Amino acid sequence: MLEKIDLVPEQPPSNPKAERFVPKFIYHDPNYPTPAINIREDFYGSRRRLKVAVLGAGMSCLSFLHHLFELVPRDTVDVTVYDMNEDVGGVWQSTTYPGCRSDSPSATYQIPWRPHIWSQFYAPQEEIKEYLQTVAGENDFYPLMKLRHEVVRAEWRTEEAKWTLRIRDLVADAEFEGKSDMFVECDGPVSKPQILVEGLNIYQGVVVHSGDWPEDLDLKGKRVALMGYGSSGVQLAPNILLRVSKLYTWFRGRAYMAPPPFPGFAYDVQGTNFAYSEQQRALLHDPDVYLAYRKALDDDFNRQFDLVVNGSETSKKVRQLIKAYMQEKLKSKPGLYDMIRYLEALVDEKTTVFQGEPRHFTPNGFLDPDGIEHEVDVVIAATGYEYEHMPRYPKIVDGEDIATWWASRGGFGHTYMAICSEHMPNYFNPGTAYSGLYRSFFQPGEGLSIYMAKVINKMQLERILSFVPKERAVNHFVRHADTFMQRWVQSGPCQAFYKSHGRPRLWPGSYSQYMQILENPRFEDFDMVYEDEDDIFSYFGNGFALHPEGFEEEEDSS
Repeated sequence: MLEKIDLVPEQPPSNPKAERFVPKFIYHDPNYPTPAINIREDFYGSRRRLKVAVLGAGMSCLSFLHHLFELVPRDTVDVTVYDMNEDVGGVWQSTTYPGCRSDSPSATYQIPWRPHIWSQFYAPQEEIKEYLQTVAGENDFYPLMKLRHEVVRAEWRTEEAKWTLRIRDLVADAEFEGKSDMFVECDGPVSKPQILVEGLNIYQGVVVHSGDWPEDLDLKGKRVALMGYGSSGVQLAPNILLRVSKLYTWFRGRAYMAPPPFPGFAYDVQGTNFAYSEQQRALLHDPDVYLAYRKALDDDFNRQFDLVVNGSETSKKVRQLIKAYMQEKLKSKPGLYDMIRYLEALVDEKTTVFQGEPRHFTPNGFLDPDGIEHEVDVVIAATGYEYEHMPRYPKIVDGEDIATWWASRGGFGHTYMAICSEHMPNYFNPGTAYSGLYRSFFQPGEGLSIYMAKVINKMQLERILSFVPKERAVNHFVRHADTFMQRWVQSGPCQAFYKSHGRPRLWPGSYSQYMQILENPRFEDFDMVYEDEDDIFSYFGNGFALHPEGFEEEEDSS
């Protein structure tokens, strides 16, 4: 015999329009007892409101906010962005050394959904910074941002299913705490300058890092020691040469400089940067023309991606091309090529090049390999950024220090899909270990941003409290990436900022493969905790769906 039982919902509907779908009674069969669960009196499509804390206001942050609000209604998430700098821009706000500019063609160094007509083929730092700030303003992102604020501690507590961030207001010199459901670190792979030069502490003069350039530094007539020959060092040397009275630099091993990679795009065969003419800029304002131009710039590189494959024919051809090019550039000092294989700026009479590393500093300078002291006024360290991905401030999960946990796992951050970190719930870090750092980060940043937005959308709709990558998924991803990278030239005996413990922590594949894989998150690789652990399908709600316009589909029966 069925029993007719009056129904009084434990929780009233949050949406008043759902009230008419609440039954007054239910039929219950006492001979067929069902587990006691509560049906949510809300429409399917009702969203769990989330608080999202973001660290960093650079390119990754802007891309993330754009795609988040494209997929998730803006009024269903409370987003706060913290950044130490005075304005939006990330590395392009904080890095201001002479000659700083993109080392990728500016037409491809931009957010794909917000094209910009640049002034130069390789855009200068100031223009890139202004572009990012314009994007932030156009999309009304500034109200979400707390600039001159630094995250100094982050702690996750499972019983709350929340992060507690400790924030330092750098203007007021005060600290406060804030809670969030999600923590997204968008501080990027080039945000913490690193100076690892043995004995430099003995030197008592001025020491600067290329990533933390003092506004008032005047190099006119100064004797300068430049350490580092990556992108920053290559840009710095020719841009300070005319001002300094003497330039010293070192090379640990061979450094290669390729010939101009885009010889068919209107600049001279020397590879000189150039300003777009008014006629060229007018032509590029045609969206179809500009898209074709950007694709053409990308096409040549993408078709030659196999140059990174060990022993490939393309790799061999490129090596011979570079060798011939550099021998021609350095022919006025033929011995220089055999020693370091570098730039024409290094053959200037002001420049002295040493092989190896500076070993012996003095209070006033350094000793060369012959024991002769050279006094210098300024030491410039273009020595890259920290890439171990160990926590830069205390990160605690349920009382356990993440730095200690990771140290027991080999001393670097184990990540999943270059976006999540082991043992850290409700956490994203686009740009962490194993990212696709082969060229501009704008493109992979798009794939990562869409991925994060999809996960947050799922958390809202399916009433998920927390997610964390499974240990098995993390271990398999790291093992696959490390094994795969042995096939590519980046694993060879070279110095590079993306190496950790001698291994390249890069994405195991091309850009195209990277972007396609990110399109479909593998949710099966996550452990998830639901708002209602007794009914993981509680998000089905009252059996009726909420339309995107805000009306249930059954409301209009005409």
